[in-house]
Amino acid sequence: MNRLFWKETKLTLSTEEIKVLKVFLPYWGLKSHLDQSKIIPALTGCKVGVSGLDPSSFRDLVKTLRHTEISLSTGDKGILNEFDFYILYEEKLSYPISLTLMNMTYNLRPSGRYTDLKNVIHQQIWLPTVFSPIIVRIHPKAKRDTVQWLNYLIIQTFLRKTFQSLDGISLSTYRRLVDRVLMTINRDFAKLQLDHRTALNEWPDLPKMPSHLNETTPIPPEDHSLFPFSTPQNNQEATTFNPFKFQTKSKEVKIINPFQNKP
Repeated sequence: MNRLFWKETKLTLSTEEIKVLKVFLPYWGLKSHLDQSKIIPALTGCKVGVSGLDPSSFRDLVKTLRHTEISLSTGDKGILNEFDFYILYEEKLSYPISLTLMNMTYNLRPSGRYTDLKNVIHQQIWLPTVFSPIIVRIHPKAKRDTVQWLNYLIIQTFLRKTFQSLDGISLSTYRRLVDRVLMTINRDFAKLQLDHRTALNEWPDLPKMPSHLNETTPIPPEDHSLFPFSTPQNNQEATTFNPFKFQTKSKEVKIINPFQNKP
């Protein structure tokens, strides 16, 4: 067994558990120290503005991300942030959440399948690219999930390039390390990793073009579907979204429907 420290707290894990844990750390906003015996915050000094949350939700966001040592503000003028998130709640949405950045709107739904780790990690709420500001539209029925989804989006903003593949890691291993390690580091954030309450059957199929979002021009969805963890067959044409091979720019403006099956 090996010892690992979070501040003054000692954690005892097997060699294999430590190896897997180091894969999970960036997903949690953490990293290992150079001497490999310490877990430390990964977002120290990073500044993010979040506008549109009620005071209670903002406090919850601060609590769930406190282990990362990120600096969060309510988007007050005069504060220079690296990234700004604007939260809007809209009844007209036909899906739980959409992200608008770089004049593109990405319509997303969290995973409703919890049989394997790839469907559980970050609830498959993936930030397609890094840009500021980011407009986050959420249906009021999904308001309770706002803090959890913002946790993932904020962490991805800074650490997505450090994410490693989860292939070969079981869901049971993930849950065990959440219980043994993450609960010790930040109980509030750890509880989110075990909270799988969102039901996909509450939501209809995504429309090709939401009527109230006129800033985008639709492209036929069969060519621009969003399939996390899949591999594009043609690097020139495909706009498949893979969270381990993020795209950084696009010459086209389009809405991506993650639940429109390709023919």
